[in-house]
Amino acid sequence: MNTRSTVAVADGMVVVGAVSLCCSNMVYTFAMEGGLILACRYNEKFAAIMINRGMNFGQVVHKICNKWSDLDPESIMLSYSLIGSENIVLDNDEDLGALFGIVQTAGIEDIEVLVRDATQELGMGEGRTGANINSLGSIGPMGSQSVGSGVGTQVEACDMVIPSFFTHEKRVLKSAQWAEGITNVGQRFEGGVSQFRQVLRKYAVERGIEYVMAKNDKERVTAQCKYKVEGPCKWEVHGRVCKANGFFFIRRLNIFHDCGHVLRTPKNPRATSELIGSLVVEDVRAKSKKRPVDVVTDMKKDYGLDVYFRYVMLLSIQKITRTGLLEAVRMVFPNSCHGYCLFHLKWNLRHHLRGTQLGFKAYLVNLMLRCAYAPTRELFYDNMRNLIAYGGNRVSGFLSNLQPQHWANAFFPGQRYGEMYSHVAESFNSWIEEERYLPIKPLVDAIRVKVMNLIVERREIASKWAGKICPQMDKRLTDRFYDSRTWVVSESGYGVFEVHAQPTVTVDIGNCSCSCKQWQQDGFPCCHAVGTITSSGKYLVDYVDPYYYSQTFRDSYSYSISPIPTVWMPQRPIDEDVVLPPLSKKPPGRPKKKRIPSRGEPTEQIKCGRSHKFGNHNRKTCKEAMYG
Repeated sequence: MNTRSTVAVADGMVVVGAVSLCCSNMVYTFAMEGGLILACRYNEKFAAIMINRGMNFGQVVHKICNKWSDLDPESIMLSYSLIGSENIVLDNDEDLGALFGIVQTAGIEDIEVLVRDATQELGMGEGRTGANINSLGSIGPMGSQSVGSGVGTQVEACDMVIPSFFTHEKRVLKSAQWAEGITNVGQRFEGGVSQFRQVLRKYAVERGIEYVMAKNDKERVTAQCKYKVEGPCKWEVHGRVCKANGFFFIRRLNIFHDCGHVLRTPKNPRATSELIGSLVVEDVRAKSKKRPVDVVTDMKKDYGLDVYFRYVMLLSIQKITRTGLLEAVRMVFPNSCHGYCLFHLKWNLRHHLRGTQLGFKAYLVNLMLRCAYAPTRELFYDNMRNLIAYGGNRVSGFLSNLQPQHWANAFFPGQRYGEMYSHVAESFNSWIEEERYLPIKPLVDAIRVKVMNLIVERREIASKWAGKICPQMDKRLTDRFYDSRTWVVSESGYGVFEVHAQPTVTVDIGNCSCSCKQWQQDGFPCCHAVGTITSSGKYLVDYVDPYYYSQTFRDSYSYSISPIPTVWMPQRPIDEDVVLPPLSKKPPGRPKKKRIPSRGEPTEQIKCGRSHKFGNHNRKTCKEAMYG
């Protein structure tokens, strides 16, 4: 097959022509898919560049400049000519889209695209002493220089020379990469539909696009140009969630705008408080003294956005709410370690995974429990890799705000004694269920009486214990002894033993440690330690932490609360001036007695006697429509 090419050449210029090359099946396939092969010539050197519709104007310029090191992307000017029209400017993505449309739909074979180096034409490049600006005319087809007035070139020259007298430092915004967030059909978003919405919002802010959601649900998203009705703009992006893995894929994309409403502005309706919060959350947490006005200034300097002050104030309130308890614990208990309740972490993770299948959700929660209970850091990392691999960005985002030393056994700096839940607080809350609705003074006195009686009861029970450790822990010690009877123990010396189990572990009875880490975490000998201590002929109870001793339990209840009699208290005179509480208006309705449930906590369902449906209403409050 004959090879046909058209190249426009001028002195000191790069001339680019649309070339039809059919030298291989790869090139033919590339052309059929809407791609272009640009033949570039510069200083008697040639290079072929392949571009497609998925590329933007900056990427095309970057590929041209990669072929010749003396070309500067900031000084390149592109133009091309058609029959009846000369020197058509090629300066942005819209112009590039128009060029693709002409080549693909109109069937034009020869289009000369001229790449000019403005610094050389103005005499500012190396090896050039000067040039007459008026002599720069438009370049005609096939590299011939047309005789023109040069007025357009003078304007371009002034636009480049005058700013040189008051140059400003060019600053690359942190949002520059947002413009490449959406590129092609088939693009994958592993974070699902939520990640796609976030990327689309950033893309619209950086590109200056205003869009509306034609479809927006848990599985499909379709965004179209806001001005589609007013003009023939066909900008659209449509995607769908893959049910197999939960990833979001772009299925349909028209990336070019034709309505002329594309302008990057400092105030964009898509720059919501949610977007701003995701950008500054790490910086605000790292700098606790950061003021809202500092956030506004940083957003303008780093992203070029004018942020509403009320958005920043909302972020400050959220920061105080989330960090208030952590700061209070550090101040009130400076020498104590803070452990999170695993019960609430489980339900928070379930809430974070809403929309996924129940079985898959339960599997991820079980993986998180394995991470929390893992006795060694190696086991923690193994389970954590599985958790993130299966959970993806949802689980990664949830765990990014949780420091392992607060919820994982392998990293907890203190002695947790196996307590992973705050059940003691729930038990106390249930213990005073009847008294907690009393006024403050009777409430305190009722709690005093209950604690006083409890101390006496526990003291009497502990006085009957004959063993050195509590009966419940003595039973646990016996069970672990039975589990270790089949293992062989070898002594290494200096109190170090090797237990030949599956797998083999090392026990140091002098330091009360085992390579399984359970002895160190609970303060109670594990089954490996029990087998080692008994085989060495030592007294087993001596290696139990004093926390589990019967005497420790007795010491906890050795104190008593004195009664507070009121018989000898003086009576208040009736005519005495008394400071009464302030007047307050009683809110309407019956006061609430039930506590607010935690996030994700299952609530008790009742069956309505009218609609016979399960819910949180009864026959009297039922609002279901009844037919027939």
